[in-house]
Amino acid sequence: MARRSAAWGGLSGLALVGVFVGVAAGTAGWGHLVQQVRADWWLLVPLVAGFAIQVTLMVELRRRRRAAALAAAAVGSGLGVSS
Repeated sequence: MARRSAAWGGLSGLALVGVFVGVAAGTAGWGHLVQQVRADWWLLVPLVAGFAIQVTLMVELRRRRRAAALAAAAVGSGLGVSS
């Protein structure tokens, strides 16, 4: 299931790039976008990677918490039936 979390992280990184491209190219033109990426690539790469990693970890954390809650509910219902 960790692949699903990584997929969500990758998609979120691509979405962030898409928003950046849309805003920069939409407001100032494609030439400005290219200039901005060339000048600030060393800032953009860790920003996008960090965002993707953050989303990946959040999705995985939520998945594990849901699985733990379902396991606890299963144990609780089993105890109620057996007594």
